[in-house]
Amino acid sequence: FLAIPTESVRVDEYCLTVKGEFEVIFAEWKKDKLNYTENDYQTLLAVYQQAYDALDQLISIAQLQQALADLPKLLAAVPKKKERAKEQLTLIYEQWISPESPNKYLEEDFADLQTAYQNAYNALDSLDEISDFEKAIQDFLAALAVVPTAIDRINEYEANFDYNVLTAQEAAYVRDLFNNAREEILLSDGGAPSPDYIFYMLKTYTSTYKK
Repeated sequence: FLAIPTESVRVDEYCLTVKGEFEVIFAEWKKDKLNYTENDYQTLLAVYQQAYDALDQLISIAQLQQALADLPKLLAAVPKKKERAKEQLTLIYEQWISPESPNKYLEEDFADLQTAYQNAYNALDSLDEISDFEKAIQDFLAALAVVPTAIDRINEYEANFDYNVLTAQEAAYVRDLFNNAREEILLSDGGAPSPDYIFYMLKTYTSTYKK
């Protein structure tokens, strides 16, 4: 009977086996390091080390078996750099074009915005280096920055409007038209008129004063 290992001895023996398997699994994963961003890799490295160190605190074979099953799931849950870049692009896109934001662009400009996003998103599949992904995201931000909002379009239109040919009363009225249109754009969600309609009405009302 004295030759039969106790449960604690069995756990200690099995713990060495599990540690060995942890190391093998992680060594295989580390070969793929270049497929992850540095932040994701460092985060996972810390989590792995904690999981590895915690093996010494487990007191049953079942817990060790569960730990061994959990590690591959942990590794699989870390986004590869291509997935991470797509997440970033999508997040930027949602910040710029939330459910209300399409109402802040004229239709033709919004279509350009959609195209810029789709082209940037599709291009990620052909990239390999982290620096390439970072550049793609910066390029997308640059593309977004040059797409005029509806208010930008109104400002352009007003900048090209000749107030000099108007009487003081007419000029004040037209300025109010431009200001009201800008205010309407800021409020244009939840069923309010679209920027295209507001811009069309602005042009219609101001055309009377074009000399």
